[in-house]
Amino acid sequence: MMKRQWTVLLFLVGLFLTGCGPQPEIEGDLEESYLGVDEERGMLTVYARIANHSALPSGDLYAQFEITHEGLANQISENGVIVFTDSHGEPQLFRVNGHSGYFLAESFEMSSPIALEELSEAVEVVIFNEEDEEVTRYAIKRVTEE
Repeated sequence: MMKRQWTVLLFLVGLFLTGCGPQPEIEGDLEESYLGVDEERGMLTVYARIANHSALPSGDLYAQFEITHEGLANQISENGVIVFTDSHGEPQLFRVNGHSGYFLAESFEMSSPIALEELSEAVEVVIFNEEDEEVTRYAIKRVTEE
């Protein structure tokens, strides 16, 4: 009976230790991410960098932009969400190597100008894993004129 208890205890400890192993550390790079506005051409470009601060590579990830500024959302998205998709409409998967980053950029036509100061934090970058679980989320604060 005692041997059985030790076996169960060792099994549970083993499960706990394997679940607490190193994981990729995926987060938004706030310094390298920004919105670029070209008022002359009526364009907004989102530049988003995702960083992996661990030595382990990430699994498959995908990204979406959530537009939190109502006026901007009405101009560039039907529902305020832009998902990066492949030619079949499925989320475009990517991976981030250890101690590396991944860069996303997308441009959108703006039908009417919005003041630069209103655009700070108007776009959130959301990264999901292959199981559709949110890995990280961050708002782009920096806005520049191009």
